Amino acid sequence: MPRVARSKPSNPNPQQQKATNAQSTIGQVIEAAEVVDIIMDPSHPEWSTDQRRLMGCVLARPLVSQFGQPIDNLQWYQPLNTNFQQPPLLGEIVLLISAPSTSAQLKKEGSAKYYMTVVNVWNYVNHNALPASSYNINAPDENPTENYRGFTGNSRGGFNDIPFGETFEEKNIPRIFPYEGDIIYEGRWGQSIRFGSTVSEAATGNSWSGDGEDGDPITVISNGHATEGSDSAYHLESVNGDASGIWMCDGQSIPIQVASENADSYAQSFAGAKEAERLAIAGADAPETNTDGGASSGGSAAADSNKGGHADHSSGGSGNNEDDGPAADTTVEPDEDIQEAVEELEDAGEFDAYRNGKFVEKIDCVVIDGKIVNKAFADKILSVKQAAQKDGVNIKLNSGFRPMEAASGQGWSTSGQMTLRRKHAGTQVGGTKSGLSAAAGTYDDGFAAQKRQGGYFKPLTAGPGYSNHQNGKAFDLQTGMGRNLTPYKNTTKTYRWMVANMHKFGFIRTVAKERWHWEYAPGKGMFSRVPRDHGTWDNLV
Repeated sequence: MPRVARSKPSNPNPQQQKATNAQSTIGQVIEAAEVVDIIMDPSHPEWSTDQRRLMGCVLARPLVSQFGQPIDNLQWYQPLNTNFQQPPLLGEIVLLISAPSTSAQLKKEGSAKYYMTVVNVWNYVNHNALPASSYNINAPDENPTENYRGFTGNSRGGFNDIPFGETFEEKNIPRIFPYEGDIIYEGRWGQSIRFGSTVSEAATGNSWSGDGEDGDPITVISNGHATEGSDSAYHLESVNGDASGIWMCDGQSIPIQVASENADSYAQSFAGAKEAERLAIAGADAPETNTDGGASSGGSAAADSNKGGHADHSSGGSGNNEDDGPAADTTVEPDEDIQEAVEELEDAGEFDAYRNGKFVEKIDCVVIDGKIVNKAFADKILSVKQAAQKDGVNIKLNSGFRPMEAASGQGWSTSGQMTLRRKHAGTQVGGTKSGLSAAAGTYDDGFAAQKRQGGYFKPLTAGPGYSNHQNGKAFDLQTGMGRNLTPYKNTTKTYRWMVANMHKFGFIRTVAKERWHWEYAPGKGMFSRVPRDHGTWDNLV
């Protein structure tokens, strides 16, 4: 069979030839290089305005074309982008790219190399140094101290004497946990900007996706991520746990713990607040909140730091607007029969009470409905039960006072706040059950239980020491309506009675998502914490 003659290849057109040439030279245009020096101050001996060796210029050794070359043979490189600064550290890998130089006005071949971004070698946010990657690490003359032998990145290899610069000290900083569609900017020190959204169905939950619709935008500027004692590779911003933050929302509800719920505190200075705290600890009478007359230096409505996600606080309602509704009414005082009934209640013993994360006092507790109650509030809840019973409604407690750990006695039992945090720490983050020690699977140091944000806990659970259950003013009451957050078509008689009457006895709802959670707050407006238009009022107000 005769062979078929092959046609001669046609000559490529100029455009095709240009593309081919570009592809063949890309390896020459971009090259990785190890940073061996950087100019960060005009006092640097290589600073030169004439040679344009200015702030941010680096001395780098290309990993291929100049591997093992002495420092005297290396070149200085300017940053490619002058409007966005990210000075690399010693030992980090940068990408060198060829681009026009100032001589390009005189000759078309005029070009120079500039450095671009730092290569993400270790996937660490703090640094990505890969020292000794541009020379023979086994050569004694090149690596006399063997500092880099076995180096494995961010504080993981025990090579803390490796220089990264003049002032830089490495830290173990986790990455910000990303969701689909997010745009995130992160600094080296635990600060970030997230352009995110509500993601209610994500496998890993967060503290801002409980309300609103998926896709509602949120912008979070966060600083000082709560990372102490954590080995997690990722971090979720916490309005209460991070050192500071700005949360810009659109439909979300953020479980912020306000520094003060007292409007009078807005006129108090920080110095005055600290003095009041000192006097309180010393057992002296604290001064009036507005006696020092200074403006607040830190903003009284700012979130307290280092607190776990809190289900006893709602971001809705100021406590001072015109739609707060009727104030909690203390005119319904417990009668003599109630006072006598309190004294006849079973004694549950003495417990530690907490407020704002601190021990405040020892309290006596009694038993109501098989749950322990701070004796100081027993007459208040008995008055509610008595009035409801007259209307044919049975008010029964699910939870009253909570100690740190679960406790029980003859005829009573109670959950502990730490116990609940353990139970509700169900979200998987970085392969470790949230809030639990990877090794032991327990709260071996209590860190996570105290400082993890609420989004790690399902359902949302206050941090130990920060729930008002732990001083006895909060009560969980049976409503017969479960956890459904949407308006009910058929509300229970019990809940309808609560909405109509609880404020008359000094009780208000404080947690938007929990119909059952009521706190004794005499003088507060009925809607001061859960706004009138919130769906869980079920059109009853």
